[in-house]
Amino acid sequence: MKIDGLELALSKALHEICMHGSGAVLSCIPGRLAYYRPESPGRGIILERPPR
Repeated sequence: MKIDGLELALSKALHEICMHGSGAVLSCIPGRLAYYRPESPGRGIILERPPR
């Protein structure tokens, strides 16, 4: 994917992965908050690790 390794505005990154046909993981806050978009049709999942 052409945005791998880039730092983007969240809205731009979400748009890019939603328009792409494969699965993706978007790291929003490294180690704490991410968004998983499955390859198959379906809803994405927000992944959160609570602060310690």
